[in-house]
Amino acid sequence: MSKCLFPFVWVITFALLVYKGYVFPFVGPAFGLEMFCLFPWVLMEIARLYSGSRGNKTEQLQPVLLFLGTSVVGLVAHLYYGILQSYVLMLDVILHALSVIVLISQLVNGTLLAVTLSKNK
Repeated sequence: MSKCLFPFVWVITFALLVYKGYVFPFVGPAFGLEMFCLFPWVLMEIARLYSGSRGNKTEQLQPVLLFLGTSVVGLVAHLYYGILQSYVLMLDVILHALSVIVLISQLVNGTLLAVTLSKNK
């Protein structure tokens, strides 16, 4: 996910959750938990993008490994909001499928960078 794409995805996901909160009946605390989990996801994504950028610019292995670890968590978040949440709209599926494709390409590139950096040391 890029610095330009993630805010768009997050705002659309937030708006869709607000819409679903008004239209669909949620059982128990499901709506509150789904809404709450959006905010730690933002913080994790900021840290992920920062560590990936820092690792790439400084060619240090530790930030790249942090980037790869948080990318896996981000991938789980996209899969949850794309197919596993209480109510999934077609827009959720499309939005998060595109995000997963971008995230997987970043994981592949980050893995290649980590392998290259580990061979150079």
